[in-house]
Amino acid sequence: MKWGLRLDRAAVQDLYKLDRRFVPLIWAALNVLAEAPDSNNLQPDEDDPSVYWIVVEGDSVIHFEILDSEHVIRVLRIK
Repeated sequence: MKWGLRLDRAAVQDLYKLDRRFVPLIWAALNVLAEAPDSNNLQPDEDDPSVYWIVVEGDSVIHFEILDSEHVIRVLRIK
């Protein structure tokens, strides 16, 4: 079952700041993450272990939380 994606306001603002050619790569990575978040190469954040990050082609980094109870991936930042 595919997980839902919820983007925080900061993540949406980050998308607008990115070079347009990298946005499709970000969405592709988010869709793969929504299919199976546990099977990806997740790295826990050093400051907050409940936050994970992945690197996307083009040197973008997606920071997110996995909300098991809601079956949602909450995207916090995209840099």
